[in-house]
Amino acid sequence: MKPKVVVTRMLPPEAMGMLTDRYEVVVWPEEDLPASRDFLELELPDAHALLCLLTDRIDEELLSKAQQLKAISTMAVGYDHIDIQAARKRGITVTNTPDILTETTADLVLLFSWLPPGESWKLPTSCVKENGKPGPPCF
Repeated sequence: MKPKVVVTRMLPPEAMGMLTDRYEVVVWPEEDLPASRDFLELELPDAHALLCLLTDRIDEELLSKAQQLKAISTMAVGYDHIDIQAARKRGITVTNTPDILTETTADLVLLFSWLPPGESWKLPTSCVKENGKPGPPCF
C-alpha cells in the first residue's frame, strides 16, 4: 500500500504525476478556495505527508489528529501558518521554499522600471479574480 499524501491545491500535471507514481494522493477539489478544516480533519489522520499553502492553518489541534503524519511541506516562503512547535513535538518534519521568489521579485522590479509611468496596471492579472481577491496558484 502506498503512503498517503494530502495536497491542498491542484499542482501542475507533471508534479501530480510524480506524486501519484509513488503515493496515494488526495487533493482538495476546490480550485479557487483554501482547503476546508473539515477536509483536513477527514484526510490527515491516516496521511503520511501534507503539501499545503500559506492559506491552510495547520495548528496543534489538527496535528493531534494526524497520527501518521511525518512531513509537512508548504509551497510558501513563510511558515507562520504551521505550528512548528507542535510539529516538532510529534517528530514531523516541516519544509518550506525559501528564496523561491527572489529572482521573480527582481524580474518584476526590472519589468516595472521599464514600463512607462502608469502602465503597470495593464499587465496580465490572471492570478487575481475580478473581486480583487487572490485566485488559485498560477503555474
